[in-house]
Amino acid sequence: MKKLFKKTRPYISNGILIGFITFFLTFITTFYLNYDNLSLIEVSLLPFIGGFFFYFSLTFISINQLNKINIESNFITINRYYQILLLLIISFITYLLLDSFIFIFDSSLSENYSQGLINLAKNNNQNEIEEFKKFGKIPFGLQNFVLTIIAGIVSYITILVTMKKKKSIKHNN
Repeated sequence: MKKLFKKTRPYISNGILIGFITFFLTFITTFYLNYDNLSLIEVSLLPFIGGFFFYFSLTFISINQLNKINIESNFITINRYYQILLLLIISFITYLLLDSFIFIFDSSLSENYSQGLINLAKNNNQNEIEEFKKFGKIPFGLQNFVLTIIAGIVSYITILVTMKKKKSIKHNN
């Protein structure tokens, strides 16, 4: 178990860092937009914010850190597919845990987002409006997790294409 932890420690710590950065950027941006009530344009853009920040933080930090880690010969033992996947999973879980933790203390963003969706759907029946209200009772990160997962998958592919292979790292030294 210690050997596995030693092999995965840099990936776990970088995944947590990526999750924190994604959460922090999403939190600052969404609460800034929420400060003066959400306009229709802001309601339309909110689902993309988490995925946007997740994509860029995961891609840039991963490419940088994975190439550094793989240059050190003692961390080359993990396949690069698993390296990226581990970073993706750890960072996404960290992001959702932080978002859920903040939601416990302040659910205003989720409620305002839900209310903005209700305002967009004024002509709908009462059942759909009730569904939007229920939607406002879950954390913002979970409301938009599908787009964040899609951003993670696109980021995974981007990292895989741009990350140096082990063979090319060894030959470059």
